[in-house]
Amino acid sequence: MKLKISILVMLLVVFSCGKINKKNDDKIYIPVDSLLVKNVNNPLIENIQLSIPKDFDIDPNILNSIKKNNLSQNNITKDIIPILAYSNPSKKNIWLLSEYNKTIDFLLFCEKYQKVIKNKLKSDKMNVNYFSNNKIEFCQIMIYSSKYINIKLVFKENSKIYIYEFIITREYYKKNIKSIESSIGQIKKEAIKWKK
Repeated sequence: MKLKISILVMLLVVFSCGKINKKNDDKIYIPVDSLLVKNVNNPLIENIQLSIPKDFDIDPNILNSIKKNNLSQNNITKDIIPILAYSNPSKKNIWLLSEYNKTIDFLLFCEKYQKVIKNKLKSDKMNVNYFSNNKIEFCQIMIYSSKYINIKLVFKENSKIYIYEFIITREYYKKNIKSIESSIGQIKKEAIKWKK
């Protein structure tokens, strides 16, 4: 029990230390170990460098399932289009990148998205923080259930709003916290040159 509490406290400290108000732009430092992650190379992602833990691989089944679920919603979620989905071998841990396909102010989107999530929560807990890292402003939404942690990082690049997301078991997080941190710390503005 003490271990679970200390992990949660560490998670909150790592991701809340850069808490800012919506008009400020405080920078935080997220430790990165590049040996624990691999780059996501996909032409659907423009001018952003993304990395995921090395044990995750592309999973089109999850992508299709989430697309169907989002389209069935009657709120802002129906306009969130999943573009990439990866999972680890257990299939219990998922990494997802989605794009909001309408034009909206970044902070307004974050507020509306938080309300939708809050309305769906039952016994789960939610924590929201704003911070910047690598010259990108993030809205971080953390959702905690008894078995899972859902980390959502909302950011804007080239007028597009993205949602970078982990849905992971508490056990996976506990064992792979450095991989998760490294993956998040690697989100950067960077033009990726594609080989023809």
